[in-house]
Amino acid sequence: MEKQKFILLPVKTTLALRSEDKTINPKVTNFFGRLSSVRSKPMRLVKRLDKPLPVKVIDSVHEQGAKLVELSLDKLPDFQMAYPGMRLVPEVFYKKAIQPPQPLNRLVSVAASTRKKTILTVTDETGVPVKGASVYAYSDVQSGSGVDGKTNSKGKFTISLPGSVKKLEQILIYPPHSYWPSCSKNVSLNQPITISLQPIDVNYEDGVRHFYKTSSLPVIQKDIKVGVIDTGVGPHASLKVEGGACTIPRNRKSDYKDVDNHGTHVAGIIASTKDPIGVAPGVKLYAYRVFPKNGDASNYSIMKAISQAVDDGCLLINLSLGMDEADEATNSQIADAYSRGVICFAATGNEGRQPVFFPAAYSLAIAVTAMGRKGTFPPNTEPIVDVKAPYGKDKKNFVAAFSNIGPQVKMTAPGVGIISCYPGNKFQVLSGTSMACPAATGIAARLLAKEGKIIKKAPTAQRSDEMVKFLLTKLQLMGFGPRYEGKGMLKV
Repeated sequence: MEKQKFILLPVKTTLALRSEDKTINPKVTNFFGRLSSVRSKPMRLVKRLDKPLPVKVIDSVHEQGAKLVELSLDKLPDFQMAYPGMRLVPEVFYKKAIQPPQPLNRLVSVAASTRKKTILTVTDETGVPVKGASVYAYSDVQSGSGVDGKTNSKGKFTISLPGSVKKLEQILIYPPHSYWPSCSKNVSLNQPITISLQPIDVNYEDGVRHFYKTSSLPVIQKDIKVGVIDTGVGPHASLKVEGGACTIPRNRKSDYKDVDNHGTHVAGIIASTKDPIGVAPGVKLYAYRVFPKNGDASNYSIMKAISQAVDDGCLLINLSLGMDEADEATNSQIADAYSRGVICFAATGNEGRQPVFFPAAYSLAIAVTAMGRKGTFPPNTEPIVDVKAPYGKDKKNFVAAFSNIGPQVKMTAPGVGIISCYPGNKFQVLSGTSMACPAATGIAARLLAKEGKIIKKAPTAQRSDEMVKFLLTKLQLMGFGPRYEGKGMLKV
């Protein structure tokens, strides 16, 4: 009997609270209240007086709010007809909004009966091998043909291709941390290849630090809380995490340290207190882990994280994640946050001029594309492949080749070749709308802190409206066009 997980929601919002609103069916409120015992008895099979209901409750966002449930698909019609006035939304999964570790075409391995092997060695600037670096060796970039893998403990990777392939159009190398990712073009396969990586200088002026002189910006003194919903954050000496939660069912709530590196990098762009300094040091940083190790994030976990961030008093929420289809559950939670005076910034996605991903495409989210600037990354490094038209009023500025675009775009921010934190007090260079989104979130926090009056208002939809209108006045058009930049980039 096939089963599937769904998110159970009231019709109008994510909460079925008792109220004076006569449009709310009190039976729905009572039903959600009965399911709230899941907190003490997880995986409880809910029962009626006469017979069991065909639903197993796994987790709950709120006692009278959204539930993660499991249903047999053959019982689904029975449940929906027996319990109208509720929404059943399928559990779906979001990916981190980071640039794919290759250009825009999918990498395809080349099969051949006769292969030629060439040894690639990756080292640092002193010749020390770099292990664990991801290698993407393209015989043809346009078709995505080539081979990929990781360097071994000696920094070596064997490139095995048909003997007819004499050279590689492009080799991209992504070290785990501490070095810039590299790009080498037109590389001969007639002899062993050695590529030396350039170390990260935390004082280098990357895209974020070009547009926002973070070392000279004052530390934020206002009590502004910013939530990062991601892979977790830290540990890192440059980041102070005030609180947070892991919202993945059957995980410890207190386990919100980074299980990858993505969330730490995102958080560093916002709040790093040491070089490279973030755009908004001084904000109170909250971390919400929705990604399991080596996995994607459930819409249920994201809903619960947004709800927790609002309850914790976050003013702004960063969502550097996405998927290509609308998700009713996450959209509903973003709407609830908006109604409580909290706005969500979301990355548009990194599929190369494709439509804006959700949740960024949802009208109440602030959709952020990624732009870059020539000269803010060293020669022969990977960000060079992200340079693409349209160019701005200043021809050194461009919208990243990977950035998704569309009419839902609200703003743009630097997201190409960005230096930020990596767990364990290390540093990493990443590109993506994942990086642009926190740059926008952090600058928004800084601007709102400086203005001050709006954030003191009652946490209602009116406060959200006024925050968005205020930020609109701080946007400057860069010359890319509205589908690429919305109303432009936030200026301080």
